[in-house]
Amino acid sequence: NSIIFWGMGISQSVHGTDNARGLIALALVTGHVGRPGTGLHPLRGQNNVQGASDAGLIPMFYPDYKSVEDDENRQRYEDFWGTTLDRKRGLTVVEIMNAILAGQVRAMYILGENPAMSDPDQAHAREALAKLEHLVVQDIFLTETAWQADVVLPASAHPEKTGTFTNTNRQVQLAREVVPLPGDARQDWWITQEIARRIGLDWNYTHPRDIFLEMTRIMPSLANISWARLEREDAVTYPCDAPDKPGNAIIFGEGFPTKSGRARIVPTDLTPPDELPDDEYPMILTTGRMLEHWHTGAMTRRATLLNELEPEAVACLSPRDIERLALLPGDRIRVSTRRGAITLRVRLDREVADGTVCALSCSSAGVIWWRPGLSFGFDRRVVDVIEHAIHALVEQAQKPVDVRDAVEGDKAGFEELLQRPETRGMRGPAHRPEQRADEWNADQRFQRIPEFDGERDQPHALFVGAHLAAGQAIGSLGNHARQPALDEQCATDTEIDL
Repeated sequence: NSIIFWGMGISQSVHGTDNARGLIALALVTGHVGRPGTGLHPLRGQNNVQGASDAGLIPMFYPDYKSVEDDENRQRYEDFWGTTLDRKRGLTVVEIMNAILAGQVRAMYILGENPAMSDPDQAHAREALAKLEHLVVQDIFLTETAWQADVVLPASAHPEKTGTFTNTNRQVQLAREVVPLPGDARQDWWITQEIARRIGLDWNYTHPRDIFLEMTRIMPSLANISWARLEREDAVTYPCDAPDKPGNAIIFGEGFPTKSGRARIVPTDLTPPDELPDDEYPMILTTGRMLEHWHTGAMTRRATLLNELEPEAVACLSPRDIERLALLPGDRIRVSTRRGAITLRVRLDREVADGTVCALSCSSAGVIWWRPGLSFGFDRRVVDVIEHAIHALVEQAQKPVDVRDAVEGDKAGFEELLQRPETRGMRGPAHRPEQRADEWNADQRFQRIPEFDGERDQPHALFVGAHLAAGQAIGSLGNHARQPALDEQCATDTEIDL
């Protein structure tokens, strides 16, 4: 018996769908499905991706993976919700960015995502976000994407909310609120409902159990799984045959959910990569993840211990490439692609193939300068000065002040920076550069520093500085301009073209 596990590298390529189809076909033709110890298990990139997908957060599907282009499916959901639904499939994240630049999308509402950091082409994504007429971001921290927003809605973190998480093994787990919301933060479902009400929709949910009840009425996969049962058992695996029976850990033993009951094998063509090494870019760039940091680092980069363990971004190279390029582990190199450049610190890794650079995610250098509790797309001097200002704010923790009043040290240099026009396409506070930080009242959640204490409060306090103090500096540095050149140090470091 064999189980196929795979990570994001299978799907995140120009032929990612065919990669997954090939693995599915391999399991089917060898009979490794529907029995204990067999099957396919994709390792999701974030928690509850499975639950979000089940609930219909995929642009071409309704809940339970029913196609939006199927008339019978659409009629069923229109009858259930009592409204007319669009018969056209939606856009993926990559397609949305292209549509913004094409003038087809003018506004976005982003919940808990950070495309300004996670998009594979950051310059392209940030250019698109800067072009939007209106951007709303709902998140627990002021991420790179939130910095470009016109409105930031203070969301709830996972220990502050009650709801369900569904794993890839189809286990629906009940999570319970264990800490109160800080400041004026709100439950995510409450924020969404309030917006719905204010555009004329009659939504009257009072608790996540009401939303889950609606899901069970329209999603056959959740049959026989009630909120009361989750409260009793904590977790139930779907599909479940009866309210008093355990869920089915193994599926497809008796057939597949098709008209014939048989699985459908989809043929694929051998598709080469869009880009291959050449004389100008002779090496291959791949990306990986650090044990200590997660995704774009919106949370883990605000954890002091994790940041001490892995304080900056690294480029892993094979021993032969390090020797060939006359490098030493710990050297700083400038890695260039056809789309941009980043400065990374060299790490020797015997698992990396010759001719390959493996850049571990959660970047802290180069075009994105990460600092504990703070991140910007500006050059290093800007971030150093703003970080100093934020620390001063956090230490006094009494009242917001103008960032210029908080900066000690190179005031002349800071004033010079404020006059420079170049910066990334940043939005939000940049629209109001003349407004003092202590007058800016866009996000009550992070305005009153003294209300926060405990482990989670240090990031929030730093977030206050970013929201109230650094907003002034960012506004003064300009709005929809382009990326600054890398600082002078990078010009003397080793360059690797990929």
